[in-house]
Amino acid sequence: GERIPLALSETVYGTSLQADRPQYLADHVVAGRVLVPATGFIEMFLAAGRDTFPHTPAVLEDLVFSAPLPLSEAPRSVQVVLGSREQGGCKVRVLSEGAPGKEWSLHATGRVVEGAHAVRPPHFDLHAFMSDAEDELGAAAHYDRCAARAIAFGDAFRGVCQVWRRGCEALARIETPSSLATHVRYEFHPAVLDACLQTASTFLSQEGSEPFIPLGIARLTIHARPPAALYSYARLSGERTSDAITTDIFIYNDQGELIASVEAFACRRLSEDQRPPDEMDTWFHEIVWSASQRDATA
Repeated sequence: GERIPLALSETVYGTSLQADRPQYLADHVVAGRVLVPATGFIEMFLAAGRDTFPHTPAVLEDLVFSAPLPLSEAPRSVQVVLGSREQGGCKVRVLSEGAPGKEWSLHATGRVVEGAHAVRPPHFDLHAFMSDAEDELGAAAHYDRCAARAIAFGDAFRGVCQVWRRGCEALARIETPSSLATHVRYEFHPAVLDACLQTASTFLSQEGSEPFIPLGIARLTIHARPPAALYSYARLSGERTSDAITTDIFIYNDQGELIASVEAFACRRLSEDQRPPDEMDTWFHEIVWSASQRDATA
């Protein structure tokens, strides 16, 4: 978005979104509504972070997706508000303006943190995992499962090609759809990152019909610019219930080198009585992160 200079210590970036602008957004439909994916908010945060900390890896912390952002044919003004720098990072939030004269709605919050050039971990043995997998899931079966939970992914969000599963672990092959190949201006294209996060859905029971929606992420680190072909490894990192699931997700290139890590990706089930058509801000609830000993500059 366009940077808007203010007399205050905050920095505001403004843009306008519609159901088909950018065009790929029309391919993300949940319960019959076009929604900005959680990865869209992540991209906004990453872009603000790159503008603030241009020489270090992009790191986001304590992300909370507090309310959905539905889109229609009418343009909707969106702002990313970046707070002043303190303790190695900046608070950031995404808001949108509804009908003229109405208050702005808060959709996502988090912190942009100044990362460090740490040594990446050893390569992940992709082929060993595939060989040890207990079962496989093709792209068609994966997206049939998503459709059964009221999530209609169009071509832009159908990056999952194959999934291998082993107990509480899963590995997915991700390929950037051809329609997105020219989108090089993104830190991590929202549709591609969404496909990587879809790996978590393989742990859900096939019995339910309600969608699971993102609640938050404890920490997300981008180690390198993502190539067109990726592998997304997910493992359960918390208690799995019929209503909630938490996973850690690690994204690799073809050589098994770490591209990005997503720690404590939390999702919850969206039941029918929690999604009134005209009150979408009731879909989400507050999420609170517990304190940890993690070094914020790592």
